[in-house]
Amino acid sequence: MKELFTKTRIKTTHYLISVVLLSLSYLNILAQIPEKPNPPRLYNNFSKEFPNFLAPDEAEAIEQKLEKFSRETSNQIAVVVCR
Repeated sequence: MKELFTKTRIKTTHYLISVVLLSLSYLNILAQIPEKPNPPRLYNNFSKEFPNFLAPDEAEAIEQKLEKFSRETSNQIAVVVCR
């Protein structure tokens, strides 16, 4: 009986540790997701290493082309620069 109690307790402890670790990793993932751009855009540069990946006029040109494509085809292409 004592052995059964110990095995159950070990399983419960492992389960609780797993839940805590998964919760912490989930919170870490949420912390890395940037805020949604306002107004919504199809070209987004979230890069901290390359904040000027494209010049502002190039970014605007791509945004306009993507919006036109979206209106004409009802399909959307999103360009996201990360890292």
